[in-house]
Amino acid sequence: MKLENLDEKLARGAEVIARFGKAALIKQPNGSWQLKGGSEEDRLSAREWISLFHHEAVVVCGRN
Repeated sequence: MKLENLDEKLARGAEVIARFGKAALIKQPNGSWQLKGGSEEDRLSAREWISLFHHEAVVVCGRN
């Protein structure tokens, strides 16, 4: 499993919006959204939260 340094991401302008277990919802500087890491259950919780509270976001899931 590859771990990314979230401080490095933040330095490049990405912003961690929310965490769901070990999954992180990240807003990229170009306006796109990415869901990274976590188990399938973590990602399922994140997708449920997004559908209820942030439904305008189109999220790309990454496994890293």
